[in-house]
Amino acid sequence: MAVLLTIRDSVRDFFRKYDEIVTPLFRFIGALILFFSINSLFGYSPLFNKTAVVVLISILSALLTDGFMFFVAGIDIAVHCFCVSVEIGAVFVVLFIAMYCLYVRFFPKYAYVLLMVPIFFLIHLSGITPLIVAIVAGIGGIIPMAFGVILYFFSQYVGDLSYMLASATDSEEVQAFSYLFEQLKNKEMFKMIAVFAVVVLITYVIYRMSFDYSWYVAIAAGGVVYVLANMLVSYSDVIGEMSIGQTVWNAVVGMVIAVAIQFMKGFVDYAHTEIVQFEDDEYYYYVKAIPKLGVSAANKDVKVVNSEEKNRQKKA
Repeated sequence: MAVLLTIRDSVRDFFRKYDEIVTPLFRFIGALILFFSINSLFGYSPLFNKTAVVVLISILSALLTDGFMFFVAGIDIAVHCFCVSVEIGAVFVVLFIAMYCLYVRFFPKYAYVLLMVPIFFLIHLSGITPLIVAIVAGIGGIIPMAFGVILYFFSQYVGDLSYMLASATDSEEVQAFSYLFEQLKNKEMFKMIAVFAVVVLITYVIYRMSFDYSWYVAIAAGGVVYVLANMLVSYSDVIGEMSIGQTVWNAVVGMVIAVAIQFMKGFVDYAHTEIVQFEDDEYYYYVKAIPKLGVSAANKDVKVVNSEEKNRQKKA
């Protein structure tokens, strides 16, 4: 454990020392992953499919605010949709404005959740989404997470429509667009949103409790609830052809990543928990204090002194 704590503290110190370099670098890498993922999900625009364009907008996103990244991502997807059809592009613009006006405008710090969800779907690890959202964003992440699920399903419907419109007649085009609106009311999509929301809610409620190891109990409970909830709502219908083994794998990977994130956020020593009681003129206060575990600089360098050296030091 001491080795892990030393590594964690070293990483934290490095990030704090070189924050002006490390933060933009990680933002750039995250933006690259985001925009390449958008091209994988949509990929209908020759312009935005160019690597040079992706790198350029990733650099701008790394240097500017999260709101800029969200806005550029919206423009990127809109251009892809307009390349398929003007009507599909218009539908996405309406959807994007709804996302922005209903949530992102008021809670811009959670915009990354909306953009993160489709990436997890793309790498077939959608199950890790609610666990990470629960411990990083909390209940406030449920709405952007739901929008992220809708965005992923929308990308799949646009893919189907692009094939349908490629050789469709005028009458068949009308049927194709009716298909899009029907799919946006897909019950299976809303079942998945419900499953994710329940996992986030249960994980977050337990996570906020004060009993020992509540953080890790919350993560384990969230993983179990994810598997059981998918089985309860017939997971084969909700998440395509994903087997129960894949569902469990998603939950396990999600729990491992969540534990790693929590370890980086903070690790405490429950063995030295203290309960402090004090009062003022109006209230009694009961405070539970749990010390954080860490390796101080003084403890990192340990000098080993053998018995002969000790004797020489005493004589001196």
